[in-house]
Amino acid sequence: MSGHQPPEQVVAFPTGGGHVDVTVQVGEHMTVGWSGCGEHGSVETSPADSWGPLTSSDVSVYTSPRPTPSVRPGEPCCPRPQADGVFSVRYLAQLPGTQVLHGKGSAGSDGDIAVTVTPLTAQESRLVSGVVDSSGLHDHPGPEVVYFQPAGDNPTQTIAKPGADGHFSSRLRPGTYTLTATSPSYNDGRAQCVLKQPVVVSVADIGDVRIVCTERR
Repeated sequence: MSGHQPPEQVVAFPTGGGHVDVTVQVGEHMTVGWSGCGEHGSVETSPADSWGPLTSSDVSVYTSPRPTPSVRPGEPCCPRPQADGVFSVRYLAQLPGTQVLHGKGSAGSDGDIAVTVTPLTAQESRLVSGVVDSSGLHDHPGPEVVYFQPAGDNPTQTIAKPGADGHFSSRLRPGTYTLTATSPSYNDGRAQCVLKQPVVVSVADIGDVRIVCTERR
């Protein structure tokens, strides 16, 4: 089992209402942009859910040309034009599922990129499962999202959505992870339930994680 990730995909929006299908794995990044050298634009997502299959992790805003050494066919074109606006958007695949990115360019072009996020395989990951114990929360519903934040200089955070009983599971690459849980209805999403000790993913599945949520006194 290896923690190696494939090269990041860079995909250009099609023109004339075209459609492109892309597949990435949980924890991978992908960048989308426009194929015209003088074109920039905006991106809408469907479903528009920040906890869905994709989340915007980095937006590249240009004010001057930034040429790249080379451009492969089908990738966003550089050098970037001298204008203000979004040239490309980098996304993080954080949950299995499908999300459609609709790009509308400055030159009037538009098209869709349908991104299917697939879970990691058993060969390259381990299953981490457990429960979020929110019985200590008296005035708020239990947390709705579990975050897996890996250690390292370039972390690729992934998430899981617990069931009604608080149980969750996710496949993770080898590494050390900090686990937290939040809910928009729990102190407006600002309060976190944090697992005190990091979880180390190595050679075996982990099935006894317990994140306990308590009210602040």
